[in-house]
Amino acid sequence: GSIGTSDMVMPELTQESLWSIGAALGVMFWCFVGIEAFAHMGEEFKNPQRDFPIAILIGCFIAGATYWACSVVILKYHAYGSASFDSASIPWLSEQLFGEKFKLLISGLGFAACFASVNLYTQSLSRMVWAQARDYRPNSALARLSIRGVPANATIAIAVVLLISCVIGEISGLDLEFFLKLANGIFVLVYLLAMLSAFKLLTGAGRWLAAVSLLLCVLVFACLGWSMLYALCVLGLLSLPWQKYAGKKETQIEPN
Repeated sequence: GSIGTSDMVMPELTQESLWSIGAALGVMFWCFVGIEAFAHMGEEFKNPQRDFPIAILIGCFIAGATYWACSVVILKYHAYGSASFDSASIPWLSEQLFGEKFKLLISGLGFAACFASVNLYTQSLSRMVWAQARDYRPNSALARLSIRGVPANATIAIAVVLLISCVIGEISGLDLEFFLKLANGIFVLVYLLAMLSAFKLLTGAGRWLAAVSLLLCVLVFACLGWSMLYALCVLGLLSLPWQKYAGKKETQIEPN
């Protein structure tokens, strides 16, 4: 896009724009989620202790550089203004800069990237469900692996939940940003609790790095606005002593 140094100048921050920037930051956080998905896929690494940090650092750097470069080009060519145009800004820019054929290539690449993300999240979530079932109910159908070592039953369960969610999203008519903010609230809260745990468990420089990360997570959580209430409600429901209630119920139905 023939980007020059003048195109990289940050606009002046004003008091009126801070709220809009905060709201955009809450949505933009979605671009960097995925560390927790990698954690569930730890068994897929040959050497997790070595490869896991490398994958996270390189992935964050590539993602950050890509989003920054695309943002600069989008702002230079004013490829924004409406919801439909915003979602198709990259293909439109590709057509303007490189022609119709490159637009199709970029669109196909974007679809492949989205499919890869959905695939990773589906796999990681099914692995997490399988691991929890294996630890708490080893004889459960969710704790079984297929002949190829894949948690097939857990994957089917996750796929059904995803299908129901897609149907609800289509019937409700709510836009993608609404669901994105709800999901972001969960992600940010998970990262916030992880950084809080790191701050309490680590010592030395690691403890202070965790403190900085904890502060950043709190700021992003506040930027989500009402969406963070959804995450707090989910946390509250999961924090209830369900096992204790289940134990009391089983005790009451046992014959004398």
